[in-house]
Amino acid sequence: MPVDYIKAKLSPSDSTRTFFERVIVRWDSLERKEVLDSDTGELKKRTIGKYRDLTFSLYESGILIIDGSLHKYSNNGIHNYDVFSYQRLINVLNDLREVFNIDLEKVILLNIEIGLNITTQFKASKIVESILLHKQKLAKYQSINNSEFKRCIHQRYGIKMYDKTLHYLGKPYTDSKGVKQSHKIQGEIFRFEMHHNKMIALNGLGICTLNDLYDSGKLRLALELLCEQWNNLLIYDWTIRKNELTKYNRGVKLNQWSNPVYWNNLSKSHRGNQKKVMQKLMQFHSQNIKLLVMNQLKQMVQNVLQETAVKRYTDTNNNSVPINHSYILLKGTQKRSAIISTHFDIESLVLRRPRIERKAS
Repeated sequence: MPVDYIKAKLSPSDSTRTFFERVIVRWDSLERKEVLDSDTGELKKRTIGKYRDLTFSLYESGILIIDGSLHKYSNNGIHNYDVFSYQRLINVLNDLREVFNIDLEKVILLNIEIGLNITTQFKASKIVESILLHKQKLAKYQSINNSEFKRCIHQRYGIKMYDKTLHYLGKPYTDSKGVKQSHKIQGEIFRFEMHHNKMIALNGLGICTLNDLYDSGKLRLALELLCEQWNNLLIYDWTIRKNELTKYNRGVKLNQWSNPVYWNNLSKSHRGNQKKVMQKLMQFHSQNIKLLVMNQLKQMVQNVLQETAVKRYTDTNNNSVPINHSYILLKGTQKRSAIISTHFDIESLVLRRPRIERKAS
């Protein structure tokens, strides 16, 4: 669950050029295609193999692109609505090493999705509906493959929220025996995720290759960054007890606060002031949905990372691949590790702009 979708690249080598001859899997599908390069306008040939929701695309140049869901891979490509623990992620990474004979230290991450599924006492669709903004970006409904979600798009990353139960409800799948089955999904499952379309923030945490995903400390930092984004959301709490409010707040302010256009039209300082007033009111006169979900997200971080017995991976040549624990968050009141103090804080990794060298006059 900490890691779902990935897109990664393995540079050309003799092993990539013979990739499809070396792997031992029986592909779910294997085909050769010509695709248009959006940069050059050239047609490029590639061989595409699909296995357990992962797509392996080998170009004539020898570049190998891997994309798809590691979470679905662990479920034979069927779904990603259960708990994908750290131990299960380790199993997937080991499987990729052994089945596809890939050196994960050489597989560079291009995009990655960090997210959590939580089972909530509230309707997941209601939580999604209550989300208005992330920082200054409106949360807009979008629909892909008959699934509806809300998204806030920034330059280097995007925030996505949706009802995971609704996403799978009524959608059949075909099992390994070719028999159609229905998903056995129970409860209200809310999905919150951060898609890193630029790897700047995660590179700053030491996550650069697939091999870095073995490090539970780095994953913890990535998940803490995800939780910080939840804290940056503006949420209108529908559980507010209107009978406890003044007539003005009940008749005027609630109508304004529930309207995303109202927030979007405010200046930055005015928005900040109104946000404080609303949140104080919600704190004392509602169930405080934002805090409850935040607590569940934090608890889920502990749950998915609790299985940390695997310290290193041993390859077929009996060479150990060590896990770097210098990034692990310290318990208690101690601060984040050295890598974070180097970059001031996690949030600055998302916001930091590249330095522009000025020419001497």
